Amino acid sequence: MQYGLIIPETSSLDPRLYRFGGVSGLSQVVLQPDRNFRSFLPALELQNKANFDRMACVTYSAWNCCETLLKRKYNLDLNWSDRFTAKLSGTTAQGNSFYNVGESIRKLHGGVTEDKWPDVESSVDPAAGFSDYYRDVPEDIRKLGLEIFPQWKIEYESVWDDQDSLWEALQYAPIQVALYAYGPEVNGVVQRVETRGNHAVMLMNGKKGEWWEIFDHYAWVIKKLAWNTRFWGAVRYDISRKVIAPPPMYAFKEDTMYFVAEGKGVEFAQLGGKLRFDDPNKMSRQVAYRTKGVIGNRYETISLKELEGVTAYDLKGKDLGPARALAV
Repeated sequence: MQYGLIIPETSSLDPRLYRFGGVSGLSQVVLQPDRNFRSFLPALELQNKANFDRMACVTYSAWNCCETLLKRKYNLDLNWSDRFTAKLSGTTAQGNSFYNVGESIRKLHGGVTEDKWPDVESSVDPAAGFSDYYRDVPEDIRKLGLEIFPQWKIEYESVWDDQDSLWEALQYAPIQVALYAYGPEVNGVVQRVETRGNHAVMLMNGKKGEWWEIFDHYAWVIKKLAWNTRFWGAVRYDISRKVIAPPPMYAFKEDTMYFVAEGKGVEFAQLGGKLRFDDPNKMSRQVAYRTKGVIGNRYETISLKELEGVTAYDLKGKDLGPARALAV
């Protein structure tokens, strides 16, 4: 049975991606030394409801990883639209791959919150529900998705799917893993099977040498897996807030008078590397002295905007505080 995962025929790491333990551009900050992300899980969203299966386990598990990281790193409860990414990443009735979904989120389409492109809540006919879920995303919603890029940096990398590599990676982030859903259960623990993977979930906890815990998007959401579970691929996501650099301050010219054409209509002078606010006559005499009387092109008009973030000083060098406050 298929749940929406398409995996490559080879078990090697995807060469198009960063690689955990190799060439990586992701953060190396340990978030959970105990490998337990249970306290940061996102809201439960089932992929099989309203009478049809969305076949989007790769999208669900990818966003679950990112949402968990947002909660852990920034204490933010954001719910990204799985429907938006499932459609734009090319998910079909057979599912999708880690790579297609990851690239959609990372650089092609970004993401929108659930309220902007919500799930389909009800459907009498499964085929009609599936068709409605995957209808074209309106252009205005697609544009909203691109707004994620100035705010957030999302990266992902391949992880070897053996137990040691997964245990090492799990201290940095929850891990998206591929597995077969599901082998037999013994005392509440799903046992290893060799059947090829057909499902993607979020690995979010474990006890070394004993068991793993996953966060699924079907009923019986948190499942415990045997330590020797056969995985069929793994991906680590990272999401970080971009630091928006403030716009550069206005480049004041040395030995120049400035008239502020707003507010009180005051004057400043750039002298000795500082913006001065003092008696206008004294400042203009200083400019004339420093330019040997050549002051014809040493007068300029500015607005209050140019004073943002600038500290003013008097001619003796006393700090007068924000220049803008002196002009309004």
